[in-house]
Amino acid sequence: MTFTHETWANLTREVDTSFPGEKVVGWQHTHPGFGIFLSSYDLFIHRHFFSAPWQVALVVDPRRQEFGFFQWRGSEIVDCGFICVED
Repeated sequence: MTFTHETWANLTREVDTSFPGEKVVGWQHTHPGFGIFLSSYDLFIHRHFFSAPWQVALVVDPRRQEFGFFQWRGSEIVDCGFICVED
């Protein structure tokens, strides 16, 4: 995966056009068969493109059927866990 400034510009344009007034709360990607973690490249993306304190990253490993969320805690990006709520 390559996340470029053009990727970010396209995302911003799409949100502004299709969802005016809304905010991007985070991003997601997969690590098929590798587990749940943020690589150094993932951390770079999160630090530079998702730097708001409320923005999250979701990592999915579809082979292991696992997923995890990461969030800002001060200046660190940490595994924050999650809670599933049923209606």
